[in-house]
Formats: sequence, structure tokens, C-alpha cells
Amino acid sequence: MKLFHYQVSRFQHQFASMMCFQNSEKEGESGEPFLYNCPWTPAVQEYITAGTFSEYVTEQGIPRIQIQLEPGDLYFFFSENIHEVPPVVGEKP
Repeated sequence: MKLFHYQVSRFQHQFASMMCFQNSEKEGESGEPFLYNCPWTPAVQEYITAGTFSEYVTEQGIPRIQIQLEPGDLYFFFSENIHEVPPVVGEKP
């Protein structure tokens, strides 16, 4: 999304970043970010809103990767692609 009142809007693509301060205790999808090779569109938003995005990803064969960060890692990514961070599970916040 273009933020026209900021200078950053002059760039064609926007990037986001995430920084890992501490990993969760549980292995698997707990707190580890995922990126999809799927840009956001209003049509994709309908699947997200309906809670059927996972099925859409499977049907369309959209690649999904898990970014495994270590404390201190800073990762930049193309923010227009769908991304998610599952809830952190365990005793560590």
C-alpha cells in the first residue's frame, strides 16, 4: 500500500522487516515467521477473511517458507507478499 504522505511512497516496492529478540521454547510453527510467494490482492483477502487461505495456498501450489531466525537476526522482506507469524507457545514471552 502506498503511503502518499511519506517520502517512502516514491519507491515502487515497500519492504518490511522483523527482528528476533528471543525464540520461543516450543519447536515447530511457534512464533517462527512464514512468507508466501503470493502478493496481496483483494481476491486473496477474501480467502484470508473467510479463514480459507491455507486451502487456497494448497490448491494453487503457492510456496510457503518458514524463516528461522536466531536472537539478533534482522530480516527484510517484500511486504506486499502474504506473511504470518504464528502465536508464541511456551513459558517464555
